[in-house]
Amino acid sequence: MAEIWCVASGKGGVGKTFVASGFGISLAKLRRKVLLVDFDISGANLHTVLGLKEFKKSIVDGLTSSADGCRDMIVRSTFPNLDFIPGFIVPQLGQELCTFKVDALLEQLKKLDYDVIIFDLGPGAQKANFSLMAYADRNFIVTNCEPTSVEKTYSFVEQYVAHDGNTKNLHLLANFCRSSQHQGLGKSLESVLFKKHDINVRFSAAIRFDNAVWQSTFMSTSNLQNVFALMPYSEVCHDFYKICKQLIDPSELRAVS
Repeated sequence: MAEIWCVASGKGGVGKTFVASGFGISLAKLRRKVLLVDFDISGANLHTVLGLKEFKKSIVDGLTSSADGCRDMIVRSTFPNLDFIPGFIVPQLGQELCTFKVDALLEQLKKLDYDVIIFDLGPGAQKANFSLMAYADRNFIVTNCEPTSVEKTYSFVEQYVAHDGNTKNLHLLANFCRSSQHQGLGKSLESVLFKKHDINVRFSAAIRFDNAVWQSTFMSTSNLQNVFALMPYSEVCHDFYKICKQLIDPSELRAVS
């Protein structure tokens, strides 16, 4: 049965969707069969990050369809081992549906032949996010190093724990890190959450800031490719690969360090 990973954030603009796609592509390169699901009810754009332009169905069809409806929503990506389910075309409809249909959706998805299913959630403490996170094997909370982002991340973790009570599957990921001090942000948040609230974060990591990300975006405006396709040996791609390797097979981490 597939592992469920959720990628969430306390606020928008921290690179949550980029992180979700980075996990999916890196795991696929590690020969895991991966399904990426765009569950951002505030405005889906994971398809853009993956370089996909057109699709006829979205996750809404899975929330409203029969037991086997999810198979019809799946779109093949340009990366081997990586498939995709598009997000909400009508965000208001998604907010209404997903809070009540999460159980049925997960039952459908878990029947599919994947090793990991990754949900790109919308930003903030939404009921739909917490409903999915309650079922996940791993919940990644993405932040960057700006004070407003750190504050929102701290608040998000507090609200999630108050809602679900489960701290065993929490992971912190600091994105756009420009210095060693930034890279230690996850560990700092871990310490504060444990001392003040007895919240035990399971894992934390950092993604370095890399000019390759915006350079690849500029280079690919006509064909919608991303840094993982255009610059696979960049620092940021190495960071994702190393983190995924550590998560799925810590004993072999030396091979990619």
